[in-house]
Amino acid sequence: MSDFAAPSLFDPTPAPRLSKRRFASGTRCPKLLWLETHEPSAPELAGQMIPTVLLEQGRQVGELARERFPGGRLVGDGRVAAFDLERAAAETRVCIEAGEPVLFEAVFLTDDSVAIVDILERIEGGWRLVEVKQSSDLHDEYVVDVAFQMYVLERCGVPVVQAAVMHLCRDCVYPDLEGLFTTVDVTEAARAQAAELPASVSALVTMLGGPMPDVAIDVPCVSPDPCTFKPRCWVGIPDHHVSTLYMIRKKEAFAHHHEGRTRIVDLELPSPASKKKPSKTLEIQWRQQEALQSGQRIVERERLAQALASLEYPVAMLDFETVQLAVPVWAGCTPQQQVPVQFSCHVIPAPGAAPAHHEWIARSSEDPRPRIAEALVAACQDARTVMAYFAGFEQGCLTRLAEWVPARSAELMAIHDKIVDLLPIVREHVYDPAFGGSFSIKRVLPALVPSLSYDGLTIAKGDVAAAELWRVMFGGISETEREYTCDALLEYCRRDTEAMVALHDQLRTMCG
Repeated sequence: MSDFAAPSLFDPTPAPRLSKRRFASGTRCPKLLWLETHEPSAPELAGQMIPTVLLEQGRQVGELARERFPGGRLVGDGRVAAFDLERAAAETRVCIEAGEPVLFEAVFLTDDSVAIVDILERIEGGWRLVEVKQSSDLHDEYVVDVAFQMYVLERCGVPVVQAAVMHLCRDCVYPDLEGLFTTVDVTEAARAQAAELPASVSALVTMLGGPMPDVAIDVPCVSPDPCTFKPRCWVGIPDHHVSTLYMIRKKEAFAHHHEGRTRIVDLELPSPASKKKPSKTLEIQWRQQEALQSGQRIVERERLAQALASLEYPVAMLDFETVQLAVPVWAGCTPQQQVPVQFSCHVIPAPGAAPAHHEWIARSSEDPRPRIAEALVAACQDARTVMAYFAGFEQGCLTRLAEWVPARSAELMAIHDKIVDLLPIVREHVYDPAFGGSFSIKRVLPALVPSLSYDGLTIAKGDVAAAELWRVMFGGISETEREYTCDALLEYCRRDTEAMVALHDQLRTMCG
């Protein structure tokens, strides 16, 4: 007897179906889902393709996960499902009725939903659904994904008696990949959420059949990251919106917004007189509000001068770029661990002196760690201060390098111990209205040094740099393309340390 109680649910339908990804969009904001569905060619969605590195690493993780389930059957060729859901769903039904014990990429369709299941294992009383993730942590949204898959399968008459998330294990150390995965049972939590899905799915499907919903701006516009359609929805919202106040909680910000206090200057922050020892956060908020009220840059000159006076020269400005491999390939590395494979270093011998530049980049899949360690030690050998922007990242890279390259451990940790963070020197002494509430170097640099920016660079973002580094090292590209990409990567990383040199010089000038 077939496990499918309602095989007619596999029939083709022209109605747009919800997937777990589209359901997540709709849960975040119905208007976001409506726009993604009805305006798939919207300019805001241009360039939203998943990077090749994530697709390739996802494919690799998926294949390794399947090896833990011998005898499984891959529906189609693993790609058909994306282009021919009905055919893949029909094949899934045939496999289940034929008694296949394990299915990979099984497809299930209802009139309004689709589920493509990473691993479906036949067990006593029904099926075990396994969602495979290339993260090294279990996130709440993964349980929602499982709940959605469970909801669709059970609507198709497929009883899910167990559900799990299979993700990468932080404790796995290359070359021993036996413990690459950790499997967490989420049956109870997923079933509780799945029980609430019928109403949510029905509401989203109904919404998609009507006009674009009118949704007030709120926390989902900016959290966990800015919405793709934020510029369209925020037409008419004033500059320096309350949500850009430094370190304000987003719920608090939008509570102010909905009560009519839409701008930072509309807020009543605690007065300096009311605080004997204000927090650094509150001091920064005062400085930000004062700059916006006056329309002028605020500089705490005396304190800034003291901070800069503590620097010992030569000062080396240091920036790393890394690759983050889901499945490690070098000894001692763990899944998703950031491995430095490129650096730029500008060394300023004395205040006002021209800096010397050093750089290094990996150009193949050969273990880069001994070579980058050697080049880095040579570049920083004369430095008495090593400066980075958001220095915790560089310090983490140095700590890991010291563990991986014991022959250079003492020298690498000496560099680590000389690091001074430029970010808090800016953040605690300067605010320019052009910062827009952010102290990222890409916002601070054009505000303080208008002659220098990241505009016009072939590569201008850290996530793009990481993806291109992976392509250079593992992507099998031509030598010509490799050289072109390496040049662009070197230019991007060099701009980071050029930016620090320029900011250092500008801060010194501002003290005068």
